This record gives sequence, C-alpha cells and structure tokens, in this order.
Amino acid sequence: MLLDRSRALGPVDPFLRQMHIGIGCAIENLCVAARSRGLSSTVRLRPDSAYPDLAARITLASGGVVDNHHGQVIRRRHTNRGPYDRALRVPDLVRNALAAQATSRVAGLELFDAESERGVAFAQATLAASAALIADADFMAATDAWFRWTPRETSEHGDGPSLRCSGLAPALEILAVLGPKQSPDAFAASWHESTRDVQLPTAPTFGLITVGGATPEQFIEAGRLWQRVQLEATLHGLGMQPLDQAIEATERARQLGVAHIEPAALTPAGTQLAMMFRIGYPLREARASARRPLSAVLL
Repeated sequence: MLLDRSRALGPVDPFLRQMHIGIGCAIENLCVAARSRGLSSTVRLRPDSAYPDLAARITLASGGVVDNHHGQVIRRRHTNRGPYDRALRVPDLVRNALAAQATSRVAGLELFDAESERGVAFAQATLAASAALIADADFMAATDAWFRWTPRETSEHGDGPSLRCSGLAPALEILAVLGPKQSPDAFAASWHESTRDVQLPTAPTFGLITVGGATPEQFIEAGRLWQRVQLEATLHGLGMQPLDQAIEATERARQLGVAHIEPAALTPAGTQLAMMFRIGYPLREARASARRPLSAVLL
C-alpha cells in the first residue's frame, strides 16, 4: 500500500499525520474485509526503508476463520457531522466495547464525558484552535479547495467532504446547493459556527487517540485503531466525527515556526495526540461522502 503525495492537503496536513492515519484506515478495512471472507492477513508497516512511500505490505492467505463482526458495517460507517443527543450518555458496556479495540501497544484510546474537566478543556482547545485556523488564509484556502459544493463537483472529483455529508438539516442543504457558493470568509465563518454551535455543545462524549511518538508507523496504527473504533461504534448506532482543530493548529504553528500553546493537559504523560473526536447518538443519519472507484487507486 503506497502513499500518494499528490493528494496531500498542504497547510492542513503539513507533516502528513492525516495521510498516514488515512492509510491506516484503508489497511484496517482491507484486513476486516479479508476476515469476513475467511482470509488471514499479515501486515508489515513501512517494510523497505529505501521506499518511504511504501506504507505497508499486506499478505493475504486462505484458511482463516470467517469473522464478519466489523465487515458487516463497512458500508454504513460514515462520519456524522450533525447534532448528537447530548442527554443520551454512551453506556459503560458500549464504552468497554470501544476500548477493547485498542489492541496495539502503539496507539491508545481514551473516552471522557463532555461535562468533565477534560471534556471542558477539549471543547475550549478545539474552539480556540478553530478561531486561530480561520484567521489563517492559506489554511482555509486549502480547506476550501477540498470541499465539494455541488453534486457535479462531487461527481467530478469523487472525493472530499461536501454539503451532502456536512450534517446540515435537509432544508438548509437544499438552500445551500441552490444558492451561490459561499465566499472564503463566509465558508470559514460557517465552519467555526458549526463547531461552536452544533458539534461541541451536542456531543456527550469526547475521545482521543494517542501515540508514543510522531512516526509514520505510529500514525498508521492510530488510523487502524480509529477505523476499528468507528466500525464498532456503527454496530451500536453511534455517530463519530474527528475534531482535530487543536492538533492542526499546533502543526500549522510548527510549520510556520511561530509560538503556539499545545493542549498538553489533555494527553497522558509520555504520549501525544494523533486524533481528537466526538462520539454520541446522532439526531440525523449520516450520509456517505464520495469515494473514488477501486480502479483509480490500484496500480
């Protein structure tokens, strides 16, 4: 499995953390799909130092035990950016099932209530980072270029977030599609407002995926864990959404060489953030984002 650096997000992902996490998701999906067909899989991450873009070599073999536990929901696993039911707490039994997905010693998972001290710190760090990022013209230009405003754009590109999967109420989505494209300033403001008014205040639970160091291998393992957790969450009717603004703001400041206060209080000693997210019972069903055909990603 190879990295495609032509699809890097520039200022949004200057050190390719998100790209390696995405590769990890793809690796895990492949392994899950293999198990659902009775195939075993062996994964070697970055197996050849001479080819750093070779993220993983995956070997499949027959004779494995058929396991369709997560495979049955791969097609239903979508990021849910809409409102959640803040009053409906994630039960301990479900939290335990989610925590059980952290099977690697490399990547760890933490869940905590939004109303807890850490939950409040999470929301404050996310909102402050969101405000800092919308003031960064280059960052927002890269974000805007990745967003698909119309069904035609979605069809042409076959990737990227869109109005269809933005979590808007149906009536607002129709108005947005029919109306003129938002200006960059309006787009930035609406992103910040959605974070402030919908995504943070309606989430009952926040979560972190942490790693020991910022290596490609560890971020790939973080992506594999994220995929397992979201597949398990889908089985239990939960919605999930990355809220990585605090990490993105830290990475952007590092890229620019400017001072920035990192949300260190959120992470256990000796670890660093790979992903930040929210989880809860959604009030609206998530819709699928665009995906390129398999032929477009095979050599």
